[in-house]
Amino acid sequence: MGYSAFSVSVPDTQKGHGDWIEWSYLQKVSDELASNIKKLKLLLGK
Repeated sequence: MGYSAFSVSVPDTQKGHGDWIEWSYLQKVSDELASNIKKLKLLLGK
């Protein structure tokens, strides 16, 4: 889910804030993982 879709669906509540923090963290980890996989593929020559 992209930022726009997520931001529209998150309520302005304490739970919504917690969901926002969790979503942001998962996005960061996902981006880092994708970057590491790309680097490993380059190292392996794939």
